[in-house]
Amino acid sequence: MDILERIIAHKKKEVAQLMLEVSIKKLVASPNFKREPISLKKALKRENSTGIIAEFKRQSPSKGVINNEATVVDVTEGYLEANVAAQSILTDTKYFG
Repeated sequence: MDILERIIAHKKKEVAQLMLEVSIKKLVASPNFKREPISLKKALKRENSTGIIAEFKRQSPSKGVINNEATVVDVTEGYLEANVAAQSILTDTKYFG
């Protein structure tokens, strides 16, 4: 089994457990359920867009720890200052820290 297959298998188990803990009804009733999603397509096609999608992750399954000292706030604020079109913030604990 390669790393992608391991990540998928782990995530399927994790999602199944979360589905036991939080009902669909509760998710639908949450404040964020009805918010308008942010469009990646619009951000990339916006006039003067840099076209850059910046990523924040603490570690990589293939490379290990990248930077344990960086904070998500500092890094993402830096991305905003650099005028990136969008940000990807990986929140998976097991594989991306």
